[in-house]
Amino acid sequence: MAAGEGCEPFGRSILSSIVKNGRIAIRGQDRQFRFQLGDWMNENENSTRFSTWLFLATFCLIFYGMGASFIESFVNYPTWPMIGTKEFVAYHNAAGPSMIFYLVVSMLLGTLLIILLMWFRPARIPAWALWLTLGLQIIAWISTALIQLPIQFQLGSEGLSLPAIDRLLVTNFWFRRVPFFITSVLFIWMMHLMLRDNIRRSEREELI
Repeated sequence: MAAGEGCEPFGRSILSSIVKNGRIAIRGQDRQFRFQLGDWMNENENSTRFSTWLFLATFCLIFYGMGASFIESFVNYPTWPMIGTKEFVAYHNAAGPSMIFYLVVSMLLGTLLIILLMWFRPARIPAWALWLTLGLQIIAWISTALIQLPIQFQLGSEGLSLPAIDRLLVTNFWFRRVPFFITSVLFIWMMHLMLRDNIRRSEREELI
């Protein structure tokens, strides 16, 4: 018997063992991959659900804040000159805390939720849209801190001032109402992106 003939069965057994062990390893890795993929899909599903609810909460706060701020800007501010000079300081100081609670807090919370959406962004919403809305919010808050708040402090301490109210109306419109209006338009568009697939699915079902 030749030397090569004795090694052949031994080589085949080694090769068979390697192939068998390789299959077992591959199957084990496949099971592990499927297990990890299932966990990832569950986590992704939970994350998607959280992202959707977070977006809905942000959407509601943005529009609540816009509605309240529009009443403040286009109803309340323009009627201030009609208040008597003696009564204005008392009225202004009494209304201030309520406006902070019902308007400022909700708008600030809406801005914070936009920041949170950066980390939990729904897949249908592009990142640039959230960055743009955040930039618009920052413009409004900087304007509030540097322009509108000093005017409000002046009115609360010195009393009725028509030039101060006029300055408040102009700066409030361009640096706060316009950015917030653009933000609301962007959120309507983002809501359309969130609902678009469901709308198309409903239309297909109606055609069937």
